[in-house]
Amino acid sequence: MASKSFDPSTSYIEGLTPLSEICDDFVCKSSPAVEGSLRQIATDICAVRESKRSQEPYAPDVAFDDGSRRFVGFNGFATHTFIKDTIGNPKCAVTKMKMDANDSATLEWRLVGTGPTGSSVEINVVATLRMNLITGRVIAHTEVWDFGKVDGIAGALLQVRIGAFTKSRHTVSHTILTLFVDNRRRRETRSRRPRI
Repeated sequence: MASKSFDPSTSYIEGLTPLSEICDDFVCKSSPAVEGSLRQIATDICAVRESKRSQEPYAPDVAFDDGSRRFVGFNGFATHTFIKDTIGNPKCAVTKMKMDANDSATLEWRLVGTGPTGSSVEINVVATLRMNLITGRVIAHTEVWDFGKVDGIAGALLQVRIGAFTKSRHTVSHTILTLFVDNRRRRETRSRRPRI
């Protein structure tokens, strides 16, 4: 069970439709079990539960892939603390829920907060879920993270961070430090170029 309480009336991003209204408008073309799983996953996203998400919506051997992190088995979510470790004052909101077929659905959600450089960030994520029609549980969960609205070095740092998240913290820190140093060297090189 998820351990973090969630109040949809206070946990939302200003200007976006509250989760309660998104869920009210959601029409499930599949079984009640599938609908229950999707609503729980949406709730966990908005509550920023990450590693503390509910186990009930997922099959024990669920396959996850976001292009950087890949694993099979629900226990893989135990190390999902990217938002907690990287984004300050994070807030998440589901912006769209839809059924693509009886056994598949798409959840689009947005993450806002403060990035590693102190600037505001906005990240859009599209989650595609493949369901077991009998149990209603997710058997495959894929995500695409869009950093296009994150400016400059903050966007680069976040992409490095999520790409290296399964590596040791030493390796991640070294990669980020290298990125900073390379960026500074490029600025210094440009400043030394003679003006024509």
